Amino acid sequence: MLRRILLVGLSLAALTLICALLVSLFNAWFPFSDSLSHFRGHMVVALAIFAVGFAFLKSCKLAIAMAASAIVAALSIYPAWPFLSPHAPLSHPLKLIQFNTLFSNPTPDRSLAWIKSEQPDFVMLQEVSSKTLAIYDGLAETLPFGAFCRFAPVGGVAMRSKFPLTNQGCVEKQGMVWIRADVNGTQISFASVHLHWPWPFRQNSQIEWMQVSLKTIPRPVVLTGDFNAAAWSAAVARVARASDTRVVPGLRFTLRMGPRPIGPVAFMPIDHVMMPDGFIVGDIAVGPALGSDHLPVVVVFEVK
Repeated sequence: MLRRILLVGLSLAALTLICALLVSLFNAWFPFSDSLSHFRGHMVVALAIFAVGFAFLKSCKLAIAMAASAIVAALSIYPAWPFLSPHAPLSHPLKLIQFNTLFSNPTPDRSLAWIKSEQPDFVMLQEVSSKTLAIYDGLAETLPFGAFCRFAPVGGVAMRSKFPLTNQGCVEKQGMVWIRADVNGTQISFASVHLHWPWPFRQNSQIEWMQVSLKTIPRPVVLTGDFNAAAWSAAVARVARASDTRVVPGLRFTLRMGPRPIGPVAFMPIDHVMMPDGFIVGDIAVGPALGSDHLPVVVVFEVK
């Protein structure tokens, strides 16, 4: 009797989960589906647990169905497969740091000290507020060229460069700032973006406006930011198409539940680095907790 009750309860829960997965696969057409799609990685784990549970209850057909669904979910989260994270030798490496500083960051000085210790060539920032402006201003000594653009009450988007700028643009209140830098004789554009939360919030309409601006930025473009969206989502794909870039693959959890160092570990991969064709990534990794609910991403790359 107990086994039967467990089977019925697990079956209903599993059916709900499978329905959510199926709906999320239509994310290119429906914003609601795209919001669900951000949790496909969690669905992989949940479906696998259900498969083990059904196997334990000796319900082989249901166990196989759950395992098959977990495989479908796992296949659907490309390019966030862990083993795809690039590693390559570079001749002339450049280092870039992507970081949502958190508008209320309690330790901006510590963030600044860590960024300086990494000796980056470029720093891309989001949620630059009156409290975290110290990070942007403090980088002026080593990265003298910069751009800042107002976005939302949580703060603006900004970037710093070691190399001189030949052009720049601010898409004010749309969450994007970009620069054109002369990198050892090569002209490269860099864009820092901050997207709103997905449906039912304003992410979809924001991307519609941002796509127009992205298409006007001189190519090639290196684009990074807090997307509030997973790498496999339709939201990220739309930005990639508009900027002629691709997400650097690999699984990097960057969103944490809270800014305190003793808080929960990161559980969502929503901060991305996007590169154009002809750029080689030598290494990419998540940095330490620096008082923000996001972890920084450090990427080393070069132009082929």
